[in-house]
Amino acid sequence: MSPRFGGTFDLAAKRATLADLDQQVAAPDLWDDPDRARDVMRRHRRVKDEVDLWDELDAQADDVVGLVEFLDPDDPDLQQEIAGEVAALEDRLAALEFQLLLGD
Repeated sequence: MSPRFGGTFDLAAKRATLADLDQQVAAPDLWDDPDRARDVMRRHRRVKDEVDLWDELDAQADDVVGLVEFLDPDDPDLQQEIAGEVAALEDRLAALEFQLLLGD
């Protein structure tokens, strides 16, 4: 649940959907029905992009946590770098939460 916008995003469900779409994409008869194939390919790309983006954000958050673990209170450059990384991550999350709210 998004605390800011009230939307939800179930990454586990998206991963399950992606696994199902992966199987459909790999099916030898996929292109027997070109309209259905285009729909499957379009949904596969969209869900894969969503999962990849959230994985990227998770990795970025892990990087910030790693920086915080090495935080030296006497190192203003590192403090500034961490503040910049946190701000960038917050901005990306806010944009994604807004997309979830819109159902995009």
